[in-house]
Amino acid sequence: METNELVERIMTLKEEKQVRIIAHSYASHEIHPVADILSDSKGFFEEIMKLADNKDLMVVAPSFFGEIARALLHNRPLTVYAPIIAECPVANHKNLGFDPISDFKKAHPGIPLVVYGASSLEAKALADYIAFPGEVAAAVNSVDAPEVLFVGEGNCGQHALRKSNKKVILYPKNPVCNVYNSINLSDVARARRENPDACLMVHAECKVDVAEMADYAVGTGQMTSLIAELDFQTYILGTEIGFYHRMSTKYPDKKFVHLSDRLVCNAFKSIRLENVLESLQDGKEVIQIDNSIGRQLYEFMHRMS
Repeated sequence: METNELVERIMTLKEEKQVRIIAHSYASHEIHPVADILSDSKGFFEEIMKLADNKDLMVVAPSFFGEIARALLHNRPLTVYAPIIAECPVANHKNLGFDPISDFKKAHPGIPLVVYGASSLEAKALADYIAFPGEVAAAVNSVDAPEVLFVGEGNCGQHALRKSNKKVILYPKNPVCNVYNSINLSDVARARRENPDACLMVHAECKVDVAEMADYAVGTGQMTSLIAELDFQTYILGTEIGFYHRMSTKYPDKKFVHLSDRLVCNAFKSIRLENVLESLQDGKEVIQIDNSIGRQLYEFMHRMS
């Protein structure tokens, strides 16, 4: 089936079955047109919390996004679907399971735990605070305590160490995002040389030395706001390619340069239009979580909002 036909069929089916599609901007570019909501990680959860009806929800993102969506909507008579169960190597990393993080927290009694947004549901169940991409240092600084624990993506933890005004104790087994960790200083030097007047933005999950060479090292939500506000004609984006495509479409009068062809996340790109259509047709895959964890995360996220 051709792309246009797939899109048309999906648009018809989601209307017939009253299913809302929410997609992360890292999802394959072909999926963007069928999404009712298209956002970065933090915006993804904020948009879910704003939903006022009981339409079923299809989540086009790695499985932990679907689990959090189900938690935030745990008291609604609706179904949350995922086209396929795609796992994020960071969020689903064995080191970020409940038991090892619980042991880490017990080893530092009385110290608040900040958990990264791209983490498992079990990790969030242990959190005192949640931090989203580009906001880890700010989240740490907002905690009313002289010391803070951080669990999540390793490079974000290193950024927090540099930028925080308090003592940050990093979980020693924090994994790094293999996609963003692949960028190095030679990529930055080449992009700067080829685009000397451009604004360079890199994701906060990049290595610290790369972040230090950028004009902005933030999450894609903040990038979206900055691009709307700043007056540059050219932007070099050190982000997953899905965000580059989104900005190129949104701002056709500006020039966007993708920092590296290595910035492609297979966890997102494994979900195709065909999977979305099949999920709408068959009513699969249904996301289910432990109700007690769902209630806990629901209350926690609403306290933060």
